[in-house]
Formats: sequence, C-alpha cells, structure tokens
Amino acid sequence: MRYILLSLLLFSTLSMAQQLPSIDAPIIPLKTISVYLSPAGSDSNPGTFNAPKKTFTAAFNALSFNNSTSTQNYGEIILLAGHYYPTQTNNLVQNINLWRTGTGPNYTYANISIKGRGHVVIHGDSLANGIPIIQLMGSGVELQNIMLQDAKANGIRIIGSAINPHHDLLIDSISVDSCDGFGLWVEGYKRVEIKNSSFIANCQTNAFEDPAANCQWPSGLRVHRSSHLNIHHCTVARNWGEGLNTSLDNYVNVHDNTIYDNYSCNIYNHSSSNAIYSYNYIYNNDSRFFRNCINGSGKSAAGISLANELTCTNGCLLYSNSCGSKFTCCAETDYDHPVPQRINHLQIDSVFIFNNIIANAGVSIWDAYSGFANHGYLANIYLVHNTIINDIGKNTSTQSPLNVSLGTPYVYINKIHIANNIIAIDTSILTNTNLVAVANPNICSANWPNALLFSKNIWTTIPSNLSFNFNTDTSLFIPNLSFAPIAADMLYGNYCPSDKTDPINLCGNQTLDWRTSFIFPFITDDFKHELRYPNDYNVGALERIACLSTDKLLIEKVKIYPNPSYGSQIYIEANEVIKEIVIINLNGSVIKKLSSPSVDRKATFNLNIQASGLYLLQIIYRNNTSSTHKLSILPHD
Repeated sequence: MRYILLSLLLFSTLSMAQQLPSIDAPIIPLKTISVYLSPAGSDSNPGTFNAPKKTFTAAFNALSFNNSTSTQNYGEIILLAGHYYPTQTNNLVQNINLWRTGTGPNYTYANISIKGRGHVVIHGDSLANGIPIIQLMGSGVELQNIMLQDAKANGIRIIGSAINPHHDLLIDSISVDSCDGFGLWVEGYKRVEIKNSSFIANCQTNAFEDPAANCQWPSGLRVHRSSHLNIHHCTVARNWGEGLNTSLDNYVNVHDNTIYDNYSCNIYNHSSSNAIYSYNYIYNNDSRFFRNCINGSGKSAAGISLANELTCTNGCLLYSNSCGSKFTCCAETDYDHPVPQRINHLQIDSVFIFNNIIANAGVSIWDAYSGFANHGYLANIYLVHNTIINDIGKNTSTQSPLNVSLGTPYVYINKIHIANNIIAIDTSILTNTNLVAVANPNICSANWPNALLFSKNIWTTIPSNLSFNFNTDTSLFIPNLSFAPIAADMLYGNYCPSDKTDPINLCGNQTLDWRTSFIFPFITDDFKHELRYPNDYNVGALERIACLSTDKLLIEKVKIYPNPSYGSQIYIEANEVIKEIVIINLNGSVIKKLSSPSVDRKATFNLNIQASGLYLLQIIYRNNTSSTHKLSILPHD
C-alpha cells in the first residue's frame, strides 16, 4: 500500500509538467532588389545574373534604395558558384553606416541577405585579424547555401540589440569551418531559425591552450541575448570551445542535431529559459576535449550542461537580485544606448530535455557565481526519456553521467524532474559513479535535495546517496561500452537493459517497473520520431529498446521471424501481396533489397548481415503502401 501511495504521489507530481514552450518562426519579407556576384564578374556590370559584379563592395553599393518610399528595405546579394577571397577593402562586413542612413528617428534601413547559388566557398585567408568573413545587421535577413572557412576571427557575426532586438533571421545550409573565433555568433534577435548547417573545427584560438587567451570560451554556434530560437538538423563538431551555446536566451528549441567532440561542452544552456533540447545525438570520442585551464584535464566534455553563468556584472553595480529571483541583474548597451539600460534576462526556468541519446558524455546542472549581488535560479527542469550511456575519462578523474553541482550559496533550485531515463556507466572505469550531487551548505534552497525528483530511471546501479528518493527507480544490467565513437545502431541494437538475474534475456523481465505506462504529457514520440505507446518500454530515448520480437501494432498483418536474428535467414508473412523488401541501417543507407519475392504473401530472406545491431525492415506492398519494422541482429560468429 505504501508503494502504491508513493507511486500515485510521484505520478501526480510529475504529471503536472508544463506544456512545451511555443517558438515563433521567422517571417522573411520578399526582396525588392537582387545583385548577382561572381569571381569571374566585373564591377562595371549591372549586377544581373548574366552580367554579375565581381567585388563585395560593388555589390553593397549596388543595393540602392534611393527610390524607395519605405524606411525598411530588403535586398539580397546572390553569389554565383566559385571561390571568393575577400580583403580588408572588399568584404562582406555591414557596419552600422551600411545598415541605416539619415537621422533618427527617421532612419532608412538596408536589410541585406546573402545567398549562394551552386557551390559557393568564401575564404578568410586574405582578411585582417579580427575581421569576420560575413557580418550583417538588420531584420528579415537570410543566409543560405554558402561555405565559409579559415577566418582569422568569427566566421559569421550577426549583430542586433539586446535593448531593441532586431528580428526575423533565417540561416539555412551554411557550412563554417576552421575559423579562429566563433563559427556563428548571433546577438540580440527575435525569431531566429538555424537549420541544415554545419559548424566544424572553429574556435581555433583555443586549440593549443594559449595562456594569453585567458581561458576564453568561443563556440561553434552561439546565439546570445535573443528569443524565439529554433536550431535543428545541424552538425556541430570538433570546435575548440563550446559546441552549441544558447546564452541569455528565452524561448529556445534545439532539436534533431548531431553534436560531438566539442572541447569543453557539446550543448550549453547558459542562463536560457523556456527551452527545449530534444532528439539530439551527442557524443565524445575521447576525454581530451576538456579545458586544462580549469583543471578539467582527463574529464570528458559535457553532453548537455545547464548553468547560470551570470556574466552581466556591469548590471550588478546598478541593480541587484536576490535568492529566488528569476532574473539576472543585467544592464546592456548598444549603438544607440551608451549608458547601460536594465534588461531583465530570465535565468534557467522551464527547460525540457528529452529523447536525446548521449554517449560517452553526461548531463550537468550547476551554478557559476561571478559578480557582486548576483543570485542563480534553477527550476522546472525536465530531464526525462533520455539514454545517457557511459562517461569516459581517465581512471584518476571521477566521471558521472549525471552531475548536479551547486557550489555557492547564491543559487535557488526547485523541481528538477529526472525520470524515465537510462543512465549507465562503464564499470571498468574505477572512479565512475552514477550520480554526483553536491551543494553549498548555505544554498538559498535549504532543502535542495527535495528539488531533485527521481522516478522510473534505469541505472547500472541505483545511486547510494541517501539524500534522494529512488524508490521507483530500477537497477538493471546494461552492457559496458568500451570504445568510441558510439554508433547509433549500436545503441539501438546491443545495449538493452536486462534483468540482472538473466542478462542473456535481452528483453528482461517485462513485469519490472521500467515497463511503464507513464509518459510525460508533452512527449508523443521517441528519438527516431516513432510514436510512443502506453504500457510499453517507455524508459530511455527509444520507445522500444530493440527488444520486442515484432512491432505489436502490425503483428496481425505481418509476421517476421526469427527476430531477433543471428543475421542469416528470416521469414516474412503478410496479409498483403509483397512487392519489395528493403533492409536499412540507422544511418539511412540501404544495405539489402529483395524485389518480387517468389511467394507473394510469404518471403524467405537470406540476410547475410555480419554487423550486429538494430536495422529497419521496410515492406512495400503491391498496392504501394508500406510498413516499417525493427529487425534486431544479435552478435554472432
């Protein structure tokens, strides 16, 4: 009875989860002027497609709005295919004089977009130190289909205002590689979308631990002091700083990205609220990606890190906050406000982290006191339905896939939901521990352990910390991971939790707590965007952990056996005529295909698949409908 009452109480508490924040999309106006540019063009040309200009300066000058009756004007520079080498006197840097003309409040604004057509590469080799390859201001701006590399500063800098934000920015199909500073830095915008882009090997000024750098932390991709931000389907990797950084932002959605091997932290939420981090694949290859300058050598970079870094110390001289305050004591300046203006940036409140696969990395929640009279706020965080496997590092460095570190007395913490996750470690690393949770004894929240609400997680071993309640969590056998990188198909196919008394049984004991009907109300699908169902394997990032023999929704129509298989032969029976069978790995590549089976409703398929793991089996019927099923291949000789 006590267990039932406790479960009902936890369910009642957890089911009060807030709705996910709604993120507004950018609104991009139609362009009234287009100027074409080509490495083979001439500045004496009019700038049309057939007669393009040659230099960036000429293209900027050709975007004339002298005949416009509007104060807001929208134009675009279209780069035709080729390699571009901007110089100090010929670059794509839009300063304030190129953005607005006239006198306030009657300014006329030139909002300029830059787009590539074909294979467009812009090199930063010929630019002076400190000059970005692209710098823009304004609203209704687009950047599309451009590769940038080798900047001696930031690759792209988009400058708005924290006081009067610019608005509506779209960045699509951009690649930024090997820049000394930030790959992309956006500041002071409302409604930002960044998609289908890559930010690789930037932040090069930190590459060799230069003491003169004073432990600077540039990012591969950073959006700062902005709101309504959507980052998706991007790759952020091997940046010698933070990977993807949302800082002092409000209303954030970071989803469906691949983020790995960033030097210090892969995803960093710095004082951002009303934020969603979901469907991301995050991993580290080894432990060298952590800054020695803060004595972190030998620890792996964080997978996802939440912290209030409170860097607005200028505001603390004018304003202050207190324990329990949701706002920083920030004051900002911009091009029109040399005197600091108070801006109430929210701290970490209402953050949803779900359906992420995090391998060889962990999740950390911490505070960073950095100024007089500043206090931190960490509340309403939902770390749910994630798969967090392993945290590599040196045997002499304590590793933890889940770390809560509240080292100062200036932080308030409340309602941190940690539920329905798989949290596993490599037990061969002797100093590993499942959970590290520490706090200053004088913390604002005197009963801070009560703020951490654990429910229905799977651990390698349930933590022994007596300050927390793990009554509904489960300890199951989870195979060790001994090498990296961790491929997604390995996570699906080989690392199913099992009943510790019978580790051979991949499906485990179906009566265990981790076969749960409880799903958080804001979650409808899993990491692969497959629908979740009640009373199923709803712990971890995957709705079913490759352990069921068939998809139960299709069991009446389709039989696939044996499944799991040892990679040799399978049999398929269906109620519809089968036209084609396709085997796809989790990278999306077709590895086997069988067309026109000899028996129309039954098929024998010789797999001959050597690599164990999870695959997708797609059946295409004669009426051109299809169904997709999970096929698990067991390790075999």
